Order: sequence, then structure tokens, then C-alpha cells
Amino acid sequence: MNKRFQLNKKWTLKLLSNNDIVITDKFKIPKKGIPAAVPGTVHTDLFNAQLISDPFYSDNELGLQWISECDWKYETYFDFPVDFNLEVETSLVCEGLDTIAEIVLNGKVVGFSKNMFVKYDLILDEILCPKDNHLLIKFHSPLKYVQHNKFPLEQFPSARHPDRVFIRKSQYSFGWDWGPAYPTMGVWKAVYLEQSGAVKIGSIRFNTLSIEKGTAITEVLIQLKSKPQSEITIEAQLSISEQSFTKQFQVQGNSEVKIDFDIPQAKLWWPQGYGQPYLYDLDVKVLDAHKNVLDQNSLKIGVRTIQLQLEDNGKNTFRFLVNSKPVFLKGANWIPVDSFIPRADDNVYKKLIQLAKEANMNVLRVWGGGIYESDLFYDLCDQLGILVWQDFMFACAAYPDNEEFLKDIITEAEQNILRLQRHPSIAIWCGNNENEWIWYRDTGSKPECMTGYHIFHHLLPDMLIRLDPRRPYWPSTPFGNENDPNSVESGNRHAWEIWSFWLDYKKIKNDRSLFVSEFGFQGPADYHTMRKAIPQKEFWPQSRVFEFHNKQDEGPERLIKFLSQHLPVVMETQDFIYLTQLNQGFALQSCLEHWRLRWPDTTGSIIWQLNDVWPVTGWSLIDSKLKTKLAYHFTARAFAEQLIAFKKTGDKIDLFYLNSAPGTFKGRLELKKLSINDGTISKINLDEFKNVRAFTEEKVVITSLDSIMTEDSVFLGTLFNEKDELISRNYYLQGEWKHKRFTHFQNEFTINLVAGENSLIISTEQVAFFVMLQHSQLQFSDNGFILLPGERKKLQIFGEILCNFDMSEIKIFSLNQYLK
Repeated sequence: MNKRFQLNKKWTLKLLSNNDIVITDKFKIPKKGIPAAVPGTVHTDLFNAQLISDPFYSDNELGLQWISECDWKYETYFDFPVDFNLEVETSLVCEGLDTIAEIVLNGKVVGFSKNMFVKYDLILDEILCPKDNHLLIKFHSPLKYVQHNKFPLEQFPSARHPDRVFIRKSQYSFGWDWGPAYPTMGVWKAVYLEQSGAVKIGSIRFNTLSIEKGTAITEVLIQLKSKPQSEITIEAQLSISEQSFTKQFQVQGNSEVKIDFDIPQAKLWWPQGYGQPYLYDLDVKVLDAHKNVLDQNSLKIGVRTIQLQLEDNGKNTFRFLVNSKPVFLKGANWIPVDSFIPRADDNVYKKLIQLAKEANMNVLRVWGGGIYESDLFYDLCDQLGILVWQDFMFACAAYPDNEEFLKDIITEAEQNILRLQRHPSIAIWCGNNENEWIWYRDTGSKPECMTGYHIFHHLLPDMLIRLDPRRPYWPSTPFGNENDPNSVESGNRHAWEIWSFWLDYKKIKNDRSLFVSEFGFQGPADYHTMRKAIPQKEFWPQSRVFEFHNKQDEGPERLIKFLSQHLPVVMETQDFIYLTQLNQGFALQSCLEHWRLRWPDTTGSIIWQLNDVWPVTGWSLIDSKLKTKLAYHFTARAFAEQLIAFKKTGDKIDLFYLNSAPGTFKGRLELKKLSINDGTISKINLDEFKNVRAFTEEKVVITSLDSIMTEDSVFLGTLFNEKDELISRNYYLQGEWKHKRFTHFQNEFTINLVAGENSLIISTEQVAFFVMLQHSQLQFSDNGFILLPGERKKLQIFGEILCNFDMSEIKIFSLNQYLK
């Protein structure tokens, strides 16, 4: 049986040089070093030792660049584990070193690292001692490394830091248009000693070959690390609740085993909104002739098929089929959870992915400028029915394709494909982010001329044919059949005309994308998140430091430009944050509703982006302190299974109802007209609302509304279920909010806590538009909602001070207060 001994204690961090280096007049890095965390990073160790200030505060980033220019060393001492045998081969396993490192044990060099995404398994031959083993890992500056190893830059068009392509390291760490430049170093994943038995399982893959009449035809592919010299038995058991299947296979002299399972009445894995994400237990054992267990592994797998349909009746499409059913993908792009990845604990992952589920998402895209995510990330997506669009780690550049570089990529890709292949959540492998598009845009040449083209169009797909042939592969995002990789005519698109190319979000009505894997709109982080990151004297929207916390070129200018098109421009900080967050919500709602109403021509929309790495004005729905922005709640409503949406075509205004749930919806629809001039609300009579079948779109207002629409009116549509619970609410406004005056809508809100529950009820006597509740430590289950007179809206409260908090500390915003 395998044994592991974690080497995660008593580490010390030192500069690789022998001299003290003075940081400030007060602090210096002592020659003896400082305590270090493993896993961890140099930056966080220095911060924890109080040798540097918070890297995210103010513009501290500018004064901390020296850290990445230095060479560092981690070292620890350990005794040989008492339950290990010195006579048995022992390995030192480094699951992740960031990045350029030399590994020395008891004075002998045992290995090197030059790829952050590769696990190094180093055999220790007669090096270990019973006591006081000295493990030293020397990390060399990534900035110096790329300067020394780069090729001629003119060959490699690249966004952001141009030298980053010469190192296999998370590309965002060099700085991106949403994050700071902190090229990290350190032991970022586990390090341990390992002893194995005579036979060890190397990898386990699982495929669903077909599903016919409820029976799933599946296979388990087991790769052993070495060929067994004597006969062994491989036993595989597949089970879920009342079903259990076991098969055994005798092996000798063969390191690969395939075991087939036919599963009658199979419980299928479905993405959220289409069914339950059922998971089977897969237990694999290696037994010797005496039935002793030599090795074993237990995994969760899902029974499902997935296809990418590129043509439908002679027309281009980009449609995912799960278990042969067309699925509209609704989700967001996922970036790393922190600039310093190891300090994000499991709760951060659990909270973010749960929030994605609660926002009615069924897909997350792991972006190619970050990392291949932790096992926990994919386990959670499996459990919650969240599909994963998985990029390989290449972004926004042309990459080297020399022999040494390609060899390293093969190792990186094979390790991560084998690690992730069994996850039912992974829907597609994608070669890179925007490489071909940027090449075409910047050079005018076809993507075939791009340096590194071979990686994404030959090397990676060839590897996947061997290792994971049942899952779709796409060379890049965006990509299609046209010369322009971002064409609307085929493939998938990045719709950055909105925001980045200065186009207003109302122009989205002209977009004909088949599938959108990136689009977005900026808004600031939560007020309290920004307040803790920016000094008081700089805490106003046009200060240098406030704008420093927006990393896009001309990002602050876009923020004000687009705000001025739709809403009042108020520069007091709290008001500015509310209004720009609201505008972000409007932008995402406009785009998401447009693409949902285009189904089946448009088949998915993935927002840029779900999360953030630091306190920033950026595209995320959830800020770095896990506080949801208004745009998160607008997204949740736009992605809901039942949605009502207004659409204007020419002079005609219609109201649509979408039911993307697997069951028939029964309920009622209510339509009201609000007069802004005098505050009156009148009900509009509708035809009887009919039950709507699963996965359908119905135009429920047959009579055009344009005949009763005026500049001083707002349409309000509300959908209720059979229990008379509000399911969806939407509005239609002629013109812009900034031009309206709500003289008859002066809101006074009443808030009452619900006894025995972590919830409150809010109400008002006048209609209130886009109500937001804000508290320094609490969050609320909904925000940015429309509240009608006399309604009592119940909100769940989340936070760490639920027992004792002052209700007066809750600040309430609504758009009404800015339109007086």
C-alpha cells in the first residue's frame, strides 16, 4: 500500500544570497530567514512576518516589485518517517513548484522545476538518513529567467508582459487588465515523501460510450505505473444507492487494463436545470495472488455523454448536447481565486461555486491565463451540476514551439488530462485564450502563420485523441471557420465590442453570435471592500489610487462614459459605486436576455468574469472579499429557469416568457403600467396565461404595447407560480433613466427582522427601483430588485454577526433617490 509523509512543517524562507537586504529603515530580512508556509508564496510569507505591507493596499504593488527580482530559498529538516522502510524505494513528490527551482536533498541535487503546472516525482536513491534530512528548494527570479531565456520578441505578439510566454507559469501573475503584477515564487502545492507497493495505480479514466434505452455502455481505463512481474487482479466496483456492479481482471506483464460496465437504468449526470447531477462511486483495487491490497483508489464519476454540434440543417451552430439533449450554457469565466493562490482555503472555492449555482449558472470556464484548478474545484462542479469549459494554460500571445518547450508542454498536458479526465463536469478542452484572434488582429496574417500554431492544432488534439477521445476539443476561444477567428459566422465569439471597444450595451440587439464565451462590463467592488483597500484621502472615484485599482487601460474613462449615457453621474464615492454597479447590472441583463431570446441560434453566454483576485473596479460579479455586486443579482434573474423579458422590434414592444426548466410551468402573469408623472399604477389586462411546456419560449403578449407606451411610463411585468410566489419581474422603459424625474416617489423603507430566522422583510409605500441593501459585514440573498407599494419582500441574511447587529447600520439605496 502507498504511504505518504507530508513535508509541510518547520519551513524557513531566506534570500538565496548570504547578505541581509534592507527593505525599509525599520525592517530587514534576517540572514537566518523567516518562518514559511508550505504551501505558500514568498510574498505571503513576507507579509505574515510583517516585513512588507499588504500587497493589495493602496499602490503598494509599485514598491514590492523587487520581490520577484530576487532569488529565494525554502528549507526544512525532517526525520525519516517511522512507518517507512529505508530499504524500500522512496520518492520526493512536489505537486507544484512556482516555478524555476532547484531541489537539493542532503547536499545533493535531486531535481529541477521549470513548469508550475507539472508534478515532479523524484526517486531518492540512498540519499535519505534516519535523522535530520535537509531539504532545500532554491527559487530563481521568474523575471530574470524570462530575460535570459526569451527568443526574439518580434516573433511573439503578446498582450501585457511580452516575456511571460517564455515560462510555464500562470500568465496573469505578470499583471493583467484586472489584476496586479505579482510574479510569485514558492512551494504552491503539497510536498511529501511517498513509498509505494510493488504495483501502483498511475491513472484512472472513465468514459460513457453510449446511452440507449436507459442502458449506459461505459468503460474504465486503468493505467499502472509499471508492468507487474507476477499475476495480479484488478477489481473495479461501480455503485450508486441501490445499484452495484463489480468486475475483476487478471493482469500480468501489462500496465493497461480496460474494464467495461453496462449499466441498466443508469442514473445520468445532468447540468443544473436539466436534471440531477448523479455521481457513482468508482472503487479500484490492485490485489496480489493472496488477495492482499497492493493499491487502491476511490473516485466519483458521472454517467453522461457530451457532444459539440457545429452544423444543423446546413447552418453553422455551436451547440452542446448533454445526453443528446441541447443545452443553453449560462455561466461565467473563472480566474484564479487570489494573486497568491495557496492562501485561498477550501471555503473560498465552496462559496464561489455555490454562488455560481445560486445564480442559475450551469457552466464555468477555467480561463487559460490562470491555472489548472484544484481537485476540489472540479469535485464541486461535479456535485453541483456545473459544466466546465477547460482551457489549456495559454493566453493572449503567440508561444514558442522549439523542441524543449514542446516537450515540457507534453508533460504538462498529459498530467493534467489524466488528472481531470474522469470528471463529468468537464465539457470541452480548449487550446488557448485569444491567441489566434490577437495574432490575426495585430498582424493581419492567418492564424496558421502564428508561432505556436502547432501546439493548439496538432499537438494537443493528437494527445486528446489518445487520452480523452470522447470529449470535444476546440483550438482556441474565440475561433471558427473564417479568417477572422472572432467572426459571427461560425464557432464561438468574444463580444468585446461592448465595453472594451467602446460600444454601448444597448447596441447588443444587433449581435448575431452563435456562442459567446466572453463578454463583460465593469463595476467597482463592494463599497466596504474598496474602502479597506484605499486610503481615506484617496477614496474618491477620480483619485490616483482609486483609478490604480482599475487595471484596464482607460477603464475609469469607460466607467464614467457609459454611466453618463444611462444614469445620473454622481461622484460621491458611495453613490458612484452604487450607480456604476447598477449600470453593470443593466449591461449584463441586456446582453443575457438578448442571447437567451435568440435560442436556438445563440446557444450560450459566458460572462467575463465570476470572481476577482484583489479589490478592484473590474468585470467580476463577486469581489475578492466574496461580496456580490448588483450585477450578480441581475445575472441570477437573467439566468433564471423562468424568465420574462421585454423586447422591442422596430416600433413593437412584446413581452416574452421563457421556461428552461424540465417541467411544465403553471402560474400567472401580471402586467402593470406605472406613470412617472403622477405615480399611478394601472393594471393591463392580458389573455389567460397558459401552462408553458418544458424548455420552451412563448410570446405571451400578443397585442403590441407600443400603442400605450409613453415617455413618462414604465411597464412592469411580474410572473407568479401556483403558490403565488414571485418568480420573475422585469421592466421596460422608453428612453434613459437619467432623463426621468421621480417627484412622486420619495421612499421610506420599513425593515423588520423575522423572529427565529436569519432573514428580514423590507417594504415601502411607493414603488422603489433597484433597491440595494448594504452592510459592512452582512450580505443579502437579493439586491437590485424592484419593490412595488405594499409588497413585503423577504431576504435571507448571511454573515458572521447575525446574532447582534444594529439594523440602523444597514444602508439602503434605490435609483429613486437620484431622480428627484
